[in-house]
Amino acid sequence: MTNPRISHLLLKFQHPRTQEVIRYLITGSAISLSAHLIYLIGLEFSQTPQISLVISFVFGTILGYFLHSGYVFKAEHASIHWITFPAAYLLRLLIGQAFLTFLIGQGVSAGWAGFSSTLLMAPLGYILLRLVLVRNRK
Repeated sequence: MTNPRISHLLLKFQHPRTQEVIRYLITGSAISLSAHLIYLIGLEFSQTPQISLVISFVFGTILGYFLHSGYVFKAEHASIHWITFPAAYLLRLLIGQAFLTFLIGQGVSAGWAGFSSTLLMAPLGYILLRLVLVRNRK
């Protein structure tokens, strides 16, 4: 006989929203790690942390659009997304830049500050991207 708590937990994992969040976490982690690698490469080429973050942002935005819209949220491609998706990422960038600058000002290394900034933006990113990509889905 199956434990009712385990059965309840398994049902939660089968819920479409839970599956979406899991896809977001996996995909977002891959995008974030890739973008962070670009950020670190930028630092190696004597870029400032802020410029490196912008370069990794552009890379992450392009990769993110295709992976988030097609795989995570299963959204139809729409021309409006070419405005709203980068706008959502830009908001994340601005908040991330402020947090990055704050952490560096507190003595955190540029590498760890960039990683922490990216990590902080994950929940905000889910909310913004879901609003942008799923809002008009029927």
